[in-house]
Amino acid sequence: MKKYDSNKDSGIASIGNIPTHWKVTKMKYNALLKNGYAFKSDKYTDVGIPVIRIGDVKPVISLEETKKVPAEWLSDLSDFLIRSGDILVALTGATIGKTSVYNLSEPALLNQRVGLLRVKNEYHSGFLSYLIRTNQFKQFVSLECDGGAQENIGKEELGRFFCPVPPFEEQVDINTYLDNKTSQMDILIQKKRQMIALLEEEKTAVINEAVTKGLDPDATMKDSGFEWLGLIPAKWEVTKLKWVANRITDGAHISPDTSSENYPFVSTVDIKAGRIDFEKCLMTSTSNYEYLVKTGCKPKVGDVLYSKDGTIGGTALIDYEKDFVVASSLIIITPNQDLILPDFLQFSLQSSLVTNYVEAAISGSALRRISINKVSNNVIVVPPVNEQLLIVSHLNDMLQRKSTLISRLKLEIQLMQEYRTALISEAVTGKIDVRDYQPEPINSQQLELA
Repeated sequence: MKKYDSNKDSGIASIGNIPTHWKVTKMKYNALLKNGYAFKSDKYTDVGIPVIRIGDVKPVISLEETKKVPAEWLSDLSDFLIRSGDILVALTGATIGKTSVYNLSEPALLNQRVGLLRVKNEYHSGFLSYLIRTNQFKQFVSLECDGGAQENIGKEELGRFFCPVPPFEEQVDINTYLDNKTSQMDILIQKKRQMIALLEEEKTAVINEAVTKGLDPDATMKDSGFEWLGLIPAKWEVTKLKWVANRITDGAHISPDTSSENYPFVSTVDIKAGRIDFEKCLMTSTSNYEYLVKTGCKPKVGDVLYSKDGTIGGTALIDYEKDFVVASSLIIITPNQDLILPDFLQFSLQSSLVTNYVEAAISGSALRRISINKVSNNVIVVPPVNEQLLIVSHLNDMLQRKSTLISRLKLEIQLMQEYRTALISEAVTGKIDVRDYQPEPINSQQLELA
């Protein structure tokens, strides 16, 4: 992309040089800034005027799950009415600085701690919406936060953000350029995400086939005795999990003592992609750890963990020595290795044979939880141990290949998102000249993956 012929120092380090004919002014001169109204949660209704809260500030705002207030309130709260084209900013909490453009025609009201930016004078709403997606804006918000237990930023602070101000016609050109370029990148990113989803489905399908039908397509089959399971290899047995396990128990039913951080205390949220993420888990004291070891809350090598609360069905194979204990949200399964190998058990627990049973068992429950008894009585199919070894080897090889592809696609998405942000920053701060850009037709069928 070509550069501008003449530049000058903007006087703002984060912006750097800008084209000679551009200006830099504070946000408060280019946009009206408003805070939301402090709605009381006990006044919300099921029908009425939607209220946009921090949780509703998403790339695409949907009114379907928003809280509502009575329609007759609208006349008294007209100052907090959101218009199409308004830009919304999260002003507090973990998502501070998160932004979205309200592009809906339906009326909605602004909740407390959500800020509104409405362009004024000769400033273009599309240009501003891209400006606040830049790293410069994110860094500004980070520096301006109050800090403390919960970070906050107000309209006064937002008003001090320095905005590049090109002539209005150039703002339109930049908005058109970025709309076109980011749409192309969004289509490519979506294609890569679809490929990841397809690979994940393929992984599940291969696991399902291997743990219920085996690897030999010519194997002699027999009726499993279950209509939903169908035929299984003749030498395989249908059994319940409790009959191939030496121990099925859960973790600690007490809150961990965190007065000293000596040993990991692992719960459901720490189970990631078949492994335990020890980096962010809770830590407990030595005395608490020793008590929980005595009460059977410490997994051993060869055990398989299964999450039974919240995100149900996560598994982790313990194939290493480490001192840690687990919470009651995790089931500890010690397989009888004369009957079933730990690796094969983990694959079985990840298969639809188990997941479909579990979903049926918790169907209709407001609190997602499954009991140890129901997990223990889950039906699984058990091949001879020598076949289990072959299946485990086959599945590990397959998963490694597909996981490598998934990791590559995720990296490509990350790089494209970083490039997208960098391109937006270059355009809105005048590092590239897009005045002569001709928008390219966007055809998702013609866009190929890199």
